[in-house]
Amino acid sequence: MIKYKALTLLIILIAILALGACNAGDEFAEIGEVYQVGDWEIQVDQIEIVQYVEIDDYYFSVESIDDYYFSIESYELIKVTLTGTLTGDEEQVFLPLLPTIGGFEARIITDGYSIMQLRLAVAPDKARVDVVQTTMQPGETIEGVVVFPISSAILNDEDSSVILRIREGDDSLTYNLRE
Repeated sequence: MIKYKALTLLIILIAILALGACNAGDEFAEIGEVYQVGDWEIQVDQIEIVQYVEIDDYYFSVESIDDYYFSIESYELIKVTLTGTLTGDEEQVFLPLLPTIGGFEARIITDGYSIMQLRLAVAPDKARVDVVQTTMQPGETIEGVVVFPISSAILNDEDSSVILRIREGDDSLTYNLRE
């Protein structure tokens, strides 16, 4: 029985660490600086809280998502403008929609939540500006936006942490959205 409880506590601890809880002593990355994250060189140029993302004459907003979860609570969007360069020597997917364990990913981490990015749906004749799920070759660079939905209640709660974490394997970048 004691072994079972110890194993359960160990699993809970690993899950908390995997979510990427933010500690007061964590160092945060700076907007505009270039960082190496695994096989990627990443530069975040801007992080904004927006009501919609404009692509030519198309507007993407939370209201445009036909999803039950977004209809029961007020949401806003976190828009991250960034540049990524694949420095590895094999083809990879930039910010896959379903990252593998230890794979390249970006998430918004809040108190108790881990939020994945959205894929912006645009009209077929429009150029995409989001960079999610883009297959890249070694040395190739991509610029664009990544969008995350976030509850307005979390944004309005000054006591809750809101961070952007970009990581691959043991390498990660953390941006504090409360600064």
